[in-house]
Amino acid sequence: MKGASSWILGLLVLAGCARPGPPPVDYAELQRQNVLAQIGRMVQEPLSRFSAAPDCASADLQRAKAVARLNAETTKPVEHGLDAALYGADLALSVGDAARSHGCRDDALEMYDLVLGSYPGSAFAPLRARARAGIDDLRVAGGERRGGRGTALSDG
Repeated sequence: MKGASSWILGLLVLAGCARPGPPPVDYAELQRQNVLAQIGRMVQEPLSRFSAAPDCASADLQRAKAVARLNAETTKPVEHGLDAALYGADLALSVGDAARSHGCRDDALEMYDLVLGSYPGSAFAPLRARARAGIDDLRVAGGERRGGRGTALSDG
């Protein structure tokens, strides 16, 4: 009987129905996931420190903004995957939302404008809607934006 089960297992392996050993590891995908996790930490850690001691001139807020901005400028869905670009847009919105919730209006607008200008396409529509909602909240809280470059807030 042992010979018959080995023979059947051999046929299954040849047919691709059974794999001996663990599945192959996609090291490139693991590296990509690790990079995304590191980018997330590079935004979330300073953002947490900023939220604990809010100050619009905080180096932590500026660091989180800089990483989110660089990520938005360099992460492209075709090259890095749609999930990476969606994650980048979500990180930028997190920075904008934290800045808005602590009264850092210009910093929040910068992040919302970044999302509106850097993430075209239907896949990003819900994230752009979230940016517009943040801008609308700022309008209600503090009136129209004055001066500066054209933005969704000043463009009406």
